[in-house]
Amino acid sequence: MDDYRPIGQVAQDCDVTTVQLRDWEKQGLIQCDHRPNGRYFSTGEYDRIRKIRDMLNTARNAGTKKTYDDVRRELFGESLVHRAVEADQQTRIEQMMQHAFDKVFDDEMKQVFLQFAQGYKSVIERNEILERELTEMKQMLVEQSQVSLALDEVAASSQRSLVEMKDILRKENQELRQQLSKREEQRDRQLTEVMREILELKEAQNTKRGWWPFGRK
Repeated sequence: MDDYRPIGQVAQDCDVTTVQLRDWEKQGLIQCDHRPNGRYFSTGEYDRIRKIRDMLNTARNAGTKKTYDDVRRELFGESLVHRAVEADQQTRIEQMMQHAFDKVFDDEMKQVFLQFAQGYKSVIERNEILERELTEMKQMLVEQSQVSLALDEVAASSQRSLVEMKDILRKENQELRQQLSKREEQRDRQLTEVMREILELKEAQNTKRGWWPFGRK
């Protein structure tokens, strides 16, 4: 039974980096279990991780570029070959067993065994279907996780934009207040100057008329 190990240990066991494991998991090349304390990978993923590592290292050493789509196609091709080999081996085993039992058992026993074999084959086929469905569900979860991460990034970007906009508005408000204060000061100075000129004119008129606040001179 596979056990689960933290991402740091998996990186050390498979001679890769945690950054690579996160990237490959994000691309849907490998699967992991997201837990509150981090990512955990099944030991059943070790072979797949090492294959991806070797594919990318071989391409890099050869001076060629291998994309994740290339890796995904190669992994899928190996999976098909592996299934074909398993199917061929299963067929040969069944033929060998059929030949052996033809020599050992009578017709009644053969029928019982064939029924059992058919039932076992049905279980195997059903198990393969369930495994494919499970793989598809895992892929859907990965895609949903990627969508969720993208939405989080959009939300974070929107939040940053909102903060930046608030900061711009705050600065503009401060500048407007400063401009308004300067204009009010300028207006007060102008009013003071106008009042002073009016008083000077009145004083000049009163002096010309011989008016004195304590009577005539």
